[in-house]
Amino acid sequence: MKSYAYIVCLLALIWSAVCNSFSALEYSSAESAASPLSLQAMAEDMNDMQTVKMYLAENVQNDAADIIYPTNNEVWHVNQQVSVIFREANYEPGETVSIYFFNLTPVLAGGPLSQRIFTFTVPASAYTGPDNTATLVAVKRKNLYLQSVDSITLHVI
Repeated sequence: MKSYAYIVCLLALIWSAVCNSFSALEYSSAESAASPLSLQAMAEDMNDMQTVKMYLAENVQNDAADIIYPTNNEVWHVNQQVSVIFREANYEPGETVSIYFFNLTPVLAGGPLSQRIFTFTVPASAYTGPDNTATLVAVKRKNLYLQSVDSITLHVI
């Protein structure tokens, strides 16, 4: 009798897992169609770092859509005071940005995008040497939701 109860419970668990998998697939396709980055993944299952990694992997060429300075392959120096400048636009009050070197630094600057100019000191942890590059990432949000990622390739010496 006990083995019969175990089998029934096991079958119920399997049935539940199969049904949940199908509903997750339906939700995934609806979510990916609505995702601003259209990464074909459920956004709620990924943190910002995972989303940025996927975005950078899918966009091999750098995309600096809103960044007007710096430009790609520019050279920055450790301890240099630098600015990241965004294009003029009608940014909404809830639009913000966080700027950092991907996999090298914590957030270095950020705030409302309407500020347009974000100044910080290049940290030693961003050092790449003259022959390597670092990716400067600007993660843009609207009302705290990830909207897009801009990136620039820089040499930091």
